[in-house]
Amino acid sequence: MTFKLKKLYHQYEYLKLEIDEIENNIELCKDKWIDEYGDKLKDSPIFEPENEVAIQEDDEQQQSSKGKKSDKLKKLFKQLSKHLHPDKGGDAEEFKEAQRYYEDNNYFELSKMATKNGVEYDESEADISHYEETIKKMNKQLEDLRFNTIYCFYSGSDQHKQIAAQQLEKYYQIKLFE
Repeated sequence: MTFKLKKLYHQYEYLKLEIDEIENNIELCKDKWIDEYGDKLKDSPIFEPENEVAIQEDDEQQQSSKGKKSDKLKKLFKQLSKHLHPDKGGDAEEFKEAQRYYEDNNYFELSKMATKNGVEYDESEADISHYEETIKKMNKQLEDLRFNTIYCFYSGSDQHKQIAAQQLEKYYQIKLFE
């Protein structure tokens, strides 16, 4: 593995941790939001407790993009499947995990699984484009998460908090803040 690929892989791992941390913080902010403002929200015409804190967030932003599969990804998945498929003596859970990575176009995780399972595959400089595209998508996801309205309300600068407060009042169609 070249130094460039190693750097990209470490960047991927770092972004994965950043995303997990912010997603966790968003969940904590959502819980805090309901605890602090749940009573006021009951006056909102759109308040539904079981669906609460969607708040202008598009779940599709947080899902991996699933689109056309590259030939390289297909080939790697096929090679990995020969080792992991339960009918071939592999582990069912590990195979499901590989399927999920394939569906998510996650070349990083598939290549990591291949290495872990001793599956030989052709890793070349062409892989850089796969890795760079994944990192680009992760950076976009991270940016979207950082602009989550409730996350900004609790974690942002004073200016971000003001903007988030205005958005929340507009969303709920009631006056929440004095």
